[in-house]
Amino acid sequence: MARYTTQKEFSFSDGQDSRVLIVNGSVTVNAWDGQDWVLADSLTTGSSEYFTVNTRLQFIPEAGSSFYIDEGDL
Repeated sequence: MARYTTQKEFSFSDGQDSRVLIVNGSVTVNAWDGQDWVLADSLTTGSSEYFTVNTRLQFIPEAGSSFYIDEGDL
């Protein structure tokens, strides 16, 4: 898992149902609905499990924040 401190987008395949997401600080998660980004979640320090099959997600950490996500089977 890589550490990210800037905005990052991932397009996930159907190879893995869910992934671990670890947040340090505050991160906004947006989902692509086919036309625009839609707010999906606002996360603070801690870990979460995200359902990611065939989704396109955008992660935006606030200044000084970071996140890690399992990137296997993108």
